[in-house]
Amino acid sequence: MDAPPGPHSPSSASRRGVRPDPFGRVLALGRHEVRVGLAIGIAGAFLVHGAAAAKGITTLVYMAQFASSVESTVQERLRATYDVNFEPPPEVSTPEEQPEEKQPEKTPPKQEAPKDDKVSDNPYDDPAPEAAQAGKVLTADPDPDAPLDLTGDGFVTGTGDHYAGGTTASNGTSETAVRNPKAKAGGQKGGTGDKPGPAVGTGGGGKDLSRAAGLVGGGNWNDCGFPAAADMEQIDYAVVTIAVTVDASGRAKNVSVLSDPGYGFGALARSCAFRKSYTAGTDKAGNPVAKTTPPIRVRFTR
Repeated sequence: MDAPPGPHSPSSASRRGVRPDPFGRVLALGRHEVRVGLAIGIAGAFLVHGAAAAKGITTLVYMAQFASSVESTVQERLRATYDVNFEPPPEVSTPEEQPEEKQPEKTPPKQEAPKDDKVSDNPYDDPAPEAAQAGKVLTADPDPDAPLDLTGDGFVTGTGDHYAGGTTASNGTSETAVRNPKAKAGGQKGGTGDKPGPAVGTGGGGKDLSRAAGLVGGGNWNDCGFPAAADMEQIDYAVVTIAVTVDASGRAKNVSVLSDPGYGFGALARSCAFRKSYTAGTDKAGNPVAKTTPPIRVRFTR
């Protein structure tokens, strides 16, 4: 059964001909509706204020991230804007990095061929001259009781009727004096004993024309650029030591990095070395052959 309308209800007001109260319906609500409204309002207030508090906390995190990104951006901009000149570091060579110095090959001393009394079978060799003959020497039978003295110079004796002079042998045949120390028994008359010289055009026994391969141009390779790691570290000077194997046509076949300062300079010097020009090495006869260059110091400056 419905409750009778109160004095503030719209129905009672309309019956009296009075304008209804705009809050009449609100005042007509019971306690249950009021409690539900309060619960909804409190829950809504908690949600709104909680969201605002969470937004404030996350804003602090975003601000910290933003400040860090601004700091890194400013540092990168300053690095790109201002060019800081660094003094080139002193070159410290370690035993591992130092290229092994090639010891000059010791040329063994020329050994003189043993003297041979036999006549050479080579028809191109100039035979030695014949030795001078030795004369007869009249000797007396030694006194068996006299002491034997073997000191002093002895006499070369032969079957000739006189001593011709010069280089003398007991079985010499030259009747004139022989002043050539190469004269020997069994030699040929008019010979000199000298070896024939090298044939013309063969190159044997001539001047040594060998040389190592070399680089055409200097060691300043600024046209190769700078590695990216050196740009980040603001490095403006570096030295790399390399050795290049050059073929007979003057092209680089292999590049060895002997000293690398790091930051990408060694790899850049190696790749750039294949584009350079070289002079081919030669052998003793002057013919182009594949050889390795001496150590090349490549300088990067800007």
